[in-house]
Amino acid sequence: MYLKNCELKGMDMKPWLKKILAPQHWLKAHKRKNKQPVSRGAADPQLQLYDRILQTDFLHYGYFDDPDLGGSSISFDMLRHAQIRYAEHLLDTMQAPKNSRVLDVGCGMGGLLNMLVRRGYHPTGLTPDKNQIQYIQHKQPDVPLIHARFQDIDAASYQGAFETIIFSESFQYIDASTALHICDGLLNKGNEIIIVDYFRTGDAHEASGHRWAAFEKILNDAPFTMTHREDISDHIRATLNFAHFLATRFGQSLFAFLTTKLEQKHPAKHYFLEELLEEWEKKLSDNIKTIDPGHFCDTKRYYLLRLEKV
Repeated sequence: MYLKNCELKGMDMKPWLKKILAPQHWLKAHKRKNKQPVSRGAADPQLQLYDRILQTDFLHYGYFDDPDLGGSSISFDMLRHAQIRYAEHLLDTMQAPKNSRVLDVGCGMGGLLNMLVRRGYHPTGLTPDKNQIQYIQHKQPDVPLIHARFQDIDAASYQGAFETIIFSESFQYIDASTALHICDGLLNKGNEIIIVDYFRTGDAHEASGHRWAAFEKILNDAPFTMTHREDISDHIRATLNFAHFLATRFGQSLFAFLTTKLEQKHPAKHYFLEELLEEWEKKLSDNIKTIDPGHFCDTKRYYLLRLEKV
């Protein structure tokens, strides 16, 4: 009622201020706060961003032959080439002959599936993300896809169905014991698992990646033997150099610029948003720490592994 009276008296109130003062907007804000978050499969802006910027259909790190490249010396073209080199290095580690059936677990946007086809393999992609499924179906309609989490795959239907199972930066999201148990059913003796992922070897401040020591213990009790272990941490470090450079040089600088402009041009809005902006700034700093190259390499190692079923 107060708001309507103000408007009748000709009071010029900005839309953002009306939302703060009007009770009906409090209710709408409360409903949105309690709204279930949109799943990545529904509409994935992160995937769309990667696709528009990189245009490689890869969502993984890049493998740089020169491990000493600084972030400011890397271009997007160099990053795209490094992502392709990463995939090539992975495929070169496989020992399965051409025409083998390959399961790409967490196939992302299908870049590796495309390379497998071009090398003469018969790949199947697995992802729980329906947005990725639709994207791959549009670009590679002949490649079979499984819309599920690896933990939920119908193992009975795919018993012994593959000669190779690939986890390209997807192994960290699955319980290691569960993953190896399922792979045991999907592979026959002599078949292989290729894992390219990082493992925790120190006191990482965030919990992504399996602990290497724990993984080795699990592997000792599984029907697989490790035939290849390659530490490629130095070669993927340049990807982190590039990401850290963009985040600190541009991301933090842009955030500081926009915050200052808001305070100067719209001090009232800045006042109402001050605590929220501080929270966002802290989250930005925390996220940047996870891609700090020095911190990453001190606490994690990035391995390319080949496991063979015995």
